[in-house]
Amino acid sequence: MPRIRTIKPEFWSSEPLAYVSAEAQLLAIGLLNFADDEGYFNANPKLVESFVFPIRELSNNITVLLRELSEIGYIALFTGDHLQDGRHRIIGHITNFEANQVINKKKASEIKKFVSGLYDDYTATVSVPLGKERKGKEGKGKEGKDNMPGAETSFSSSPKPSPEQTLPNPIEEEVIIELHTNRNNQTFKFTATHLQEVSSFYPAVDCRTEINKIAAWLYANPTKRKTAGGMLRFVNNWLSKAQDRAMNTPTGQSSTPNNNGVSHGQRKSNTQSALNVAEQVAADARRGRDNG
Repeated sequence: MPRIRTIKPEFWSSEPLAYVSAEAQLLAIGLLNFADDEGYFNANPKLVESFVFPIRELSNNITVLLRELSEIGYIALFTGDHLQDGRHRIIGHITNFEANQVINKKKASEIKKFVSGLYDDYTATVSVPLGKERKGKEGKGKEGKDNMPGAETSFSSSPKPSPEQTLPNPIEEEVIIELHTNRNNQTFKFTATHLQEVSSFYPAVDCRTEINKIAAWLYANPTKRKTAGGMLRFVNNWLSKAQDRAMNTPTGQSSTPNNNGVSHGQRKSNTQSALNVAEQVAADARRGRDNG
């Protein structure tokens, strides 16, 4: 059930959250209401979207937004128990939840006990939150400044994971092209999965060609490059406009310009106009001879 939570002023000046999309930041707030009293929540994308964004149309897939929050350490994702169809439950945890929320009549998490391992689909590595192993009484009502979002570069309240606490992604995703971001020496890896997804959304567009155009545009316009978190939204907007242009092009006419910079459809129209003018001149000449 939804719960009333606290949003601290430091949330808005958090540097990690500044690098994610606006929708991911909104999701970060919504998850506070969605999580239980220990910060755990069912991370099934459909459930998360139906709770946090019941009527809003998102520009990004909810899985992408969860991945953004996972990559900056705001949440950690875990594998849970088996479901009836054989798949694993996905469980999420807001890493600094207990440090930033004061809970009266706190109830023990009913989801936490199902955590069985790390989930390495959204992100390559995650660390186990200390709430799983923490023993003894917690200081009630004490909120350390060092644990506030925005007071440090990472949200994670856990120490750096040891090799035993990390799982490498077993499948190396094929990278189609790397897109320049607005941060030096950082690129967004556009993968074969990304290409397959956007191609299904925009069937009238040669998405592979358009992605190459996007890469060239970002290379040539360094001051207009996007954040890594906002790159998919930028790609989506680009392809949406390309789809509109393709749908508005009359059948049988190409919008591809010829060597003189005139499209084939425009050249055909100009030729037809010239023929019409020539026929009109010939008709006027005939009428002049008949009248003479």
